[in-house]
Amino acid sequence: LDTTRVVFVNGHFRADLSDDLKGQKGVVIDSLQHHLAHGPVKEHYGTLAPTSERLFTAMNTAAPTDGLILLVTKGVKVEKPIHVLHVTTSERQLVQPRDLFMLHEGAEAEVIVEHVAAPFDSAQGTPQALVNSVRECVVGEGARLTIHKLQHEVTGPANISFEGVRVEAKGHFSISTTTLDGALVRNEVKVSLAGPEAHAELNGVYLLNGTTHCDNHTYIGHDVPDCTSDELYKGLVSGKGTSVFNGKVYVKQDAQRTRAYQSNANILLGDDAKV
Repeated sequence: LDTTRVVFVNGHFRADLSDDLKGQKGVVIDSLQHHLAHGPVKEHYGTLAPTSERLFTAMNTAAPTDGLILLVTKGVKVEKPIHVLHVTTSERQLVQPRDLFMLHEGAEAEVIVEHVAAPFDSAQGTPQALVNSVRECVVGEGARLTIHKLQHEVTGPANISFEGVRVEAKGHFSISTTTLDGALVRNEVKVSLAGPEAHAELNGVYLLNGTTHCDNHTYIGHDVPDCTSDELYKGLVSGKGTSVFNGKVYVKQDAQRTRAYQSNANILLGDDAKV
């Protein structure tokens, strides 16, 4: 698969390990720290991840490590998928990635976010490192953003992530989360369908064994009429693995002609597995 690779090691952007990020006109892919003073960033930063709602969002906002800015201007389609690789190498640390994705009217982008970790000493029991991620996504009118998340951190660190998303009229947002390994994984997705005919698609699959715990918490707000959403989460849980799925669809009083679908299916392999 031909992609544009962006590498973060222990939360810090590594230009030396990343591809050339200035390849396409109308697309900005860079370390977010370099752009905090820019107008579009100041306009949207913090709006979809308010610090009052979650302790972990407040922690991230107080001291973000670094993160990715993706800005796609009106009508531009990003030519290649963007592969964001997060590598955690140290057992004792706090890593707080902070991303901001902004797609203007009619823009399109596909992003693969992969989390991997150096093997940690599982004899210590609970993982000592914590990755606490926050990503805000602004999907403009008629724009299309597709995110694939792959979590493959064999013995840790603990990985807690939040996605705050706003989808404007006729926009399309899709996220697929695959959890293959980890010690403690918590994925939270909060989507606001803010314009007519906006659509959100949330998919997840988790293959848990040993003592892995995986949470998937989703919230989709149908804030205006004529919006649609689909959620499908499936899991295989074995050993002493545990999983939680907590899905909320909130339909505002005036949001007529809403269509929302949600399903969670699990297979337990063994007497000690729990969902």
